[in-house]
Amino acid sequence: MTMVCVDLKTGEAGYQPILDFLTTILPDTRAFDGCQDLRVYLEDGGAKIHFIEYWESAAHYQRYLSWRTETGVLDELVAMLAEPPIIRIAEDSGIGGASRVTSNSGLTSDLTDSLDGTALRIDTAESPL
Repeated sequence: MTMVCVDLKTGEAGYQPILDFLTTILPDTRAFDGCQDLRVYLEDGGAKIHFIEYWESAAHYQRYLSWRTETGVLDELVAMLAEPPIIRIAEDSGIGGASRVTSNSGLTSDLTDSLDGTALRIDTAESPL
């Protein structure tokens, strides 16, 4: 599995036009061959936007990025930014795996325990974060 992190710094118009644009294009991204998951996060009150994506392979992501470049969508996005996006691609190390843990409050957290597979329990309702 391949993880892709995309970091965007919003332009003068702020983050809302970018989110509106993403709302129209991300269904096609999620449906693209090899896309397993894609989440969008805001930082610093929307001054920065981050994508965390999971792809079947780096080759799948490269085909996707080529398609977005050829169709002009990447240029449209870049025009809304203060600077070009930063794209980082990382391959799964093969260490550990995800565990789904439910706390006393009924909230669910995804945790990775790469040491010995021990189940972890966190009560997220009492967490100060």
